[in-house]
Amino acid sequence: MADNAMTLALDGNVPLREFAIAIEHFAGLIDALASHMQAKDGVEWIIDDLVKRSAIATVRGESKNPQKVAQVIQGFAAVATALQTDVSIPYSNRVRTHANQIRAIINHQVTAVRFETATSDIVLTDNPTPLLLPAAYGAVEGRIQTLTNRVSLRFTLFDAFYDRAVSCYLEEGNEEIVLGAWGHMASIEGIVARDPDTGRPVAIRGITSVETLLDDMPHYHEARSILQVHDGAPSPEEIIRKLRDA
Repeated sequence: MADNAMTLALDGNVPLREFAIAIEHFAGLIDALASHMQAKDGVEWIIDDLVKRSAIATVRGESKNPQKVAQVIQGFAAVATALQTDVSIPYSNRVRTHANQIRAIINHQVTAVRFETATSDIVLTDNPTPLLLPAAYGAVEGRIQTLTNRVSLRFTLFDAFYDRAVSCYLEEGNEEIVLGAWGHMASIEGIVARDPDTGRPVAIRGITSVETLLDDMPHYHEARSILQVHDGAPSPEEIIRKLRDA
């Protein structure tokens, strides 16, 4: 899987001001990591996805030297791991400043911050000993809202139960299993990473199946006349009234 994108996600009832601050320091963190690793020249970071109804931003690195992009993304994950485990961030003071400002956003409204790459999810909360919930094989149903195909293939699913965005990553060579599914309800099978506090899915990797589902379930009115009723049988209203008055 080509690892050329990274995502910052805020959970909770996120005010616009906090999201703007997070994006400012997200951009600053990327620039500081690139400077520290001497990986700025010839690399452009593009907004790959801004998910509506969720405070989630994904950026993608474009370069003729993909190793520079990979270095920054690996550093991004290392910074998040250091923040989660409360150890020293092994990079410059500028990197540490932006990283700590992102962590400082967590409050009673922003309940968690998630750093995501194609291979990892690191969740920060105000819990000093965060619960870890290992990823496991499973299926998530929802509507495929965003589909991108730029070097790697990543798409966004809005799960049917929580109505929240789930990042989905296909293995290289499996792109065809999602073709034609954009905008449709689907069941996605793979390794599901979940929020450690709520259990809701946040990412699916190693996807093995994308099954398109019916977009609309039949309304109960459509069940009318399925069951044959003989003449003189009581109406549903009469049956309910008799049960109520019994």
